[in-house]
Amino acid sequence: MLKKLLLIFFLLSPLGIPQSDSTLILSEIMFYPQTGPNEFVELYNYSETESIDINSFKIKYSTSNADLIIDAGEGTILPPKTFAIILEGDYPIGSGIYDGLIPAEALIVKISDNSFGTSGMSNTENRQIWLLSAVDDTLESYFYSANNVQSRSDEKEVMIKDS
Repeated sequence: MLKKLLLIFFLLSPLGIPQSDSTLILSEIMFYPQTGPNEFVELYNYSETESIDINSFKIKYSTSNADLIIDAGEGTILPPKTFAIILEGDYPIGSGIYDGLIPAEALIVKISDNSFGTSGMSNTENRQIWLLSAVDDTLESYFYSANNVQSRSDEKEVMIKDS
């Protein structure tokens, strides 16, 4: 009986990886890139010990439908004390403007379509972004300030959750 219960537990747990979703922070938002499909959202897992599988998590931009986070070839497990860069679905990995700038230890994932929100992020109005779990629980939200110059992101300097 105990073996069956343990088997059921491990089968229902995604890869047996703890899900401490509360340790995720929206750490950077690039909403006004120089050109092309170069908007991104960055997450940080500030857990000391737990990896988080962000497969099927979502980024919800303003009033648009949420965008699904998907594997971009590196998997979707975000280790402790590590960043994930969420790129637009049509970002050209291997020849894009961030290639060589993204640290090797950062996890690169994409959204399932080609733009955050309906047609990309606003460059002229402050907007809210939410990080949603796979079951649509709000894990974090952030208002970015659209007064930045082109190619300048909103970036947290201290990795703490917003209230």
